[in-house]
Amino acid sequence: MENNKEILERAKRLRNIRGCIIAEVEKGRRVEINPEVITDFIDYLNKNTPKNLGVADISKFLLSNQLLNLLAIDGYEVKLK
Repeated sequence: MENNKEILERAKRLRNIRGCIIAEVEKGRRVEINPEVITDFIDYLNKNTPKNLGVADISKFLLSNQLLNLLAIDGYEVKLK
């Protein structure tokens, strides 16, 4: 079984289902992720500059905002590349 960070790296979609964060990985397989991993990733995004992350400032802001919504809103879904 993979750990939460490995799952997050391979996730294509994240969804909040009644407070549980579910990641869809390969071939529709779904795995539950600890919400603490999401908050740690949000902290990582906020502590680094867009230049260090290799992304545009707006992209960093939008991803951080979507992840916060994922934690707060039931049924919210984030699609990842």
